[in-house]
Amino acid sequence: MSDFNYNDDTTKKLANLYTKVLDGLGEDIEREGLLKTPERVAKAMQYITSGYSINPIDIVRSAIFHEDHNE
Repeated sequence: MSDFNYNDDTTKKLANLYTKVLDGLGEDIEREGLLKTPERVAKAMQYITSGYSINPIDIVRSAIFHEDHNE
């Protein structure tokens, strides 16, 4: 995930929503193990859904290369 660029505004908005979800589920959102969970989930969702904005034809074309081989 290191090469992926996250949108900071989107991360903040989603993290806020995930905090509300955890709170709504009755979780202690101030618990140490959950403090960074909303941000982690927000970034994971951005990464997981990033392919929706990629043109599949461009991906396939990027996998084609010229080979100097004749058999």
